[in-house]
Amino acid sequence: MPARIRTIVLASLLSLLLAGGARAADGVGRVCITRIPTGARWDANDAGARESSTFTIQIDKLQPVLVTTNASGVFTNLSLAGEHLVRIRVDAKPLTSFRFFFKGRGDHLRLWYNPFYGSWSLSNVRPGERCACPGAKSSNQITGRAEINPGHENRGDTS
Repeated sequence: MPARIRTIVLASLLSLLLAGGARAADGVGRVCITRIPTGARWDANDAGARESSTFTIQIDKLQPVLVTTNASGVFTNLSLAGEHLVRIRVDAKPLTSFRFFFKGRGDHLRLWYNPFYGSWSLSNVRPGERCACPGAKSSNQITGRAEINPGHENRGDTS
């Protein structure tokens, strides 16, 4: 009988460990979007964008955010386990879309615009590195909605 009890206990512990690992994989991440730089060169930009353009960024089916030279945004509560779709419009016209995963990256990413080439890039925010995340409100983090931060000066938390 003691061998059977040991087997039951070991099976129970194994199932708890597996369940804990599944919860960790279902963690959440965020994508901070920097505002459009001012005073930059736009020489090779064939995207039709100008410094005065308004970009609309949407991740998955979350509320889109407007990004300009005076406004940045952040998407929170993004699943670390799944694939995400980013859609970008410039001045209400489709510009580009792409998919990304958090797998193999951190849980804190930065989406930024290079005006010279007219391209968007997604990169990791390294520990201790400052990002452009506006201070996300608790309600934003709970609902997984996007936040717009007009006049944000690209200074945010360091996590």
